[in-house]
Amino acid sequence: MTPTAKPAVSPVAHLLRTDLVPDAQDVVDFRPAIMTENKPLTPDRFRKLLDTEGFQFLSGAETGDPEGIAWTEHGRLDADGHHDGIRVALRCEEHIRIITERIESLLAAGWTSVHVVTDHGWLLMPGSFPKVDLPKYLTQTKWSRCAVLAEQAQCSFATFPWAWSPAVQIVPAPGVHAFLGGVSYSHGGMSLQECRIPEIHVRSSAQGTALAVRLVSVKWVNLRCRVTLEGNFRSVTVDLRLRPADPESSVVDAPRAPDLSGIVSLVLVRDELVGDSACVVVLASDGTVIQKLSQI
Repeated sequence: MTPTAKPAVSPVAHLLRTDLVPDAQDVVDFRPAIMTENKPLTPDRFRKLLDTEGFQFLSGAETGDPEGIAWTEHGRLDADGHHDGIRVALRCEEHIRIITERIESLLAAGWTSVHVVTDHGWLLMPGSFPKVDLPKYLTQTKWSRCAVLAEQAQCSFATFPWAWSPAVQIVPAPGVHAFLGGVSYSHGGMSLQECRIPEIHVRSSAQGTALAVRLVSVKWVNLRCRVTLEGNFRSVTVDLRLRPADPESSVVDAPRAPDLSGIVSLVLVRDELVGDSACVVVLASDGTVIQKLSQI
């Protein structure tokens, strides 16, 4: 489940308690607690812990300072799965493309390495998972693929100690069954598909140039886009594109080099695109995109 699995794969896992009492509300919500404060790990507290560990939290299209370290979250596959059920299968390619574009934007902004990890896997069952009964009086909380066993209670299903509190017993639904009916997308059980956490490491092939140039600001005045760079920008050019990796999607007459102060002025040549999203890209001498700022 996201409240327990995301902290486990995050850089702040060592700051969380592993001795929650079995009847705590945190247990009911599958939420670990902060070691020093004994408070539940809410999204705001999660970000504060990241900050104490030196991690920038990058939201939306932010790219942050590539000289440091950062944590960012991207993608809505899980939310779409819970909302759309079996229809999420039609959108898998779209989700992969979105994640790919996010990774490319970080590398183009100067990050030399992006480590991709997810919080959990999931199961998708055409129709719905077969339902299996687990009486409510035996549990503190019950989700479709797992439940928290009430203190002193016993059941016929296998149970496992919770990582954040071994005194808490978790009951996973057996096989591909669910404790709730009418569910076609879910996670939280003990299948390989739900428990296997893939990790992907992506590294930049243009580290030196990317780190040498920084895109500082983008400002529009009517149809003119003013871009400011800093660093070693003498050998780069700047373009304005609908699709950052596609030179044919440029909406200016040609990529331009910055002046001696690092400023580039680009004029939109297709005024019918006013109001649409575009992307400023900084190009190395061989045409490689080394920086970009999307949705300007």
